[in-house]
Amino acid sequence: MTHSLPKRLLCGTAFAALLAPGAALADPTASINLTWVFGEGFAIGVKGFSNDESGEAAATIGVDYVFSAQQFRPNVGVAYIDDDWFVGLDIGVFGTDFSGANFGIGVGPIDSDDGSSPGGPGPGGSDPGEGGDS
Repeated sequence: MTHSLPKRLLCGTAFAALLAPGAALADPTASINLTWVFGEGFAIGVKGFSNDESGEAAATIGVDYVFSAQQFRPNVGVAYIDDDWFVGLDIGVFGTDFSGANFGIGVGPIDSDDGSSPGGPGPGGSDPGEGGDS
């Protein structure tokens, strides 16, 4: 029964991350990351994010390579995205038996969107500098 707790915790976290507000946004993105896995040390990996909006949280799914264990670590979590970087918390496991859940904190670069429109003011000129008197 003790082995089913990490599996349930991981599945529950993944389910909650997918149902979180904003998880279904149309601008997913991906990034590389450096993660500190508690009890294991440093790892490097890739993460997918549910959105790319700067100043917002996003659900994540990823895989890390943990140097000390020399194993891959699939994980799910949440991240805060800022201008061109992110910081995230995740829960992951080694192997496919889900026997040992572990937690990590990671950082990395990300191509975030600041929410501004790329073309500036639209037709009709809402810019106060535009006018008819020359």
